[in-house]
Amino acid sequence: MPDDRLSRLTLFVGDSVARISSLPRAGHFGVAGIGSAGELLLWNRHPASLWIDIDTEWLAGHMTLFDIETGALDTVASYDHFPSQRSGEESPIIRPMGEVTVAAGRFVYTRSDRPEITWRLSDGTVNQIVRWRPEPNLLAAELLEHGEAYIRVLYRRNRVGSEARREDLIQEAMAQYRAMIGQPVPFFGTPFADADGNVWLPSYRPAYPEEGSPYIVISPDGEWLGQVETPPRFRILDVTGNLLLGVLRDDLDVESVAVYDLTSAQPRLR
Repeated sequence: MPDDRLSRLTLFVGDSVARISSLPRAGHFGVAGIGSAGELLLWNRHPASLWIDIDTEWLAGHMTLFDIETGALDTVASYDHFPSQRSGEESPIIRPMGEVTVAAGRFVYTRSDRPEITWRLSDGTVNQIVRWRPEPNLLAAELLEHGEAYIRVLYRRNRVGSEARREDLIQEAMAQYRAMIGQPVPFFGTPFADADGNVWLPSYRPAYPEEGSPYIVISPDGEWLGQVETPPRFRILDVTGNLLLGVLRDDLDVESVAVYDLTSAQPRLR
């Protein structure tokens, strides 16, 4: 279990702590997953202040190996992480992102404005690329239905300004969102992998982005396995076998743990 605040990784075996390892504090490192040989696979990104006035179209992130025994770091690849911005320019409220996760011991990279997934071995070698041709993903008004409530939760949690100031900021943000209705938005949200190495691509949504139903599921071999629809207000935490473990949010935003069986909508031959 990674702890970004304390820059450490805790390994649990059963219900006991087996090991606690310190992570590098510099470079904004995050744990992507574990490699096929047991090595730790990290991503690292630059702070937001460096997104302004860079010479390239995208700010780069990096894929890195971390030896928990020696503390050695080895950067094996770079990727497009965040689009650059010029001083004085108003940044759009919806922007694409480059994300890295790990599936079946390999780095998995996506850029949300491209219908493409790239797998890399732990040494950075490109192992597989999958591309597809979806219809343009345009922002629909119904995706903003819970936008105000979601932003209000975020601002309150992060203690942004006074109550009155927060309301002003919320209305400004919603005006920007509404101005983008009918405009192209990312093809998907932040991907994750399940215990079998399948890559899950959540649908893009500006409000409650972790609740990304329906999900596109791609196998470790790059095969399209289908779409998975989950109940409304359900956030997936883990997928193993045919079980979805997650958090269900009620109408009052109270969360409870829930487990669902993954079933096929297609009839099966017996």
